[in-house]
Amino acid sequence: MVSIISVTDLWASSGIFDIALPLVLFFAIIFSILNRSHILGNNKAIDAVVAFILSMFIIINPLTAPFLAAIFSKTGIALIILLAFLIIIGLFIERDQDSKKMFKGFGIVAGILFLIWLIILVNDFYAIYTWFPIAYFGLSWSQIIFWLFIIAVIVVIAVSSGDKDKNKGNP
Repeated sequence: MVSIISVTDLWASSGIFDIALPLVLFFAIIFSILNRSHILGNNKAIDAVVAFILSMFIIINPLTAPFLAAIFSKTGIALIILLAFLIIIGLFIERDQDSKKMFKGFGIVAGILFLIWLIILVNDFYAIYTWFPIAYFGLSWSQIIFWLFIIAVIVVIAVSSGDKDKNKGNP
């Protein structure tokens, strides 16, 4: 009898997780970007060929497989925590316009924090200071992250308080 573990081990040894799935993932992302942006015109065949070639170039990079494994394993855990958090919040908040704005603001802050986390994770694989020149100015990554977080909080506060001021002037 064949178990699921032996099937996944067979897939792992044959390169499904290291080559085939990342290839399909990158192809889908690049193809959708090219298809929606119409950079190469409206020809889907050209978009598909370019997406496939770029995906192959991405896959042959030796850092791609460990990088994807690190990102998606940690992202899976983060999504589980986020889902639990949203379920708990959903129990106590009524569904109205204010809660939609709050969830949008929460999504923006979560997206910014995810981007910061992704930059830190990329730095573990490839030193960012070689292509991100802000590190040359003597700032450490903890200082950069701190100031990005402060700026994000200020932007969220400014955006949320700006909507309330507009509504006060109108009867």
